[in-house]
Amino acid sequence: MGDEVIGHVSALQYSAALENPKNEAFVKKYRAKFGKVPSYYSETNYTTAQMIHEIIKNNKGNFPGQEEFVKQLAALKLDTIRGPVSIDEMRNPVQNIYIKKVEKKKMFGYDKEELWNAVIKTYPNVTQFGQFNKEEFLKTPVYSRDFPPCKFC
Repeated sequence: MGDEVIGHVSALQYSAALENPKNEAFVKKYRAKFGKVPSYYSETNYTTAQMIHEIIKNNKGNFPGQEEFVKQLAALKLDTIRGPVSIDEMRNPVQNIYIKKVEKKKMFGYDKEELWNAVIKTYPNVTQFGQFNKEEFLKTPVYSRDFPPCKFC
């Protein structure tokens, strides 16, 4: 993409422009190997592998079996390149969500200005329920063509 994307705002659990030592090292190693900035997909696969590695390491190199693996996965609390990540009791991630704005700037010691998804706001430890109360949210009917009711149908 070109400069036409400057100023675009988006939200996601990762940005290659996260300014923390773990992410900076990841970006540099990734760029050295693949010649480009890591994407959401790169980071997500890396973090997933980190989670699997932790469980196998905690089991002295052995895979604990499917049910035990899921139980141990749910108990993990990791400080990853994208920040803290854990799994809730419903087997969904709890993680930071970053509001990002495309800016052209130098980062991590690279000598030229490039387009980066600069983090402008962080919402820490976001669950699948976001800002909603879990119990209230779960009482709400599942979204469908009948809910919420269409006033103009």
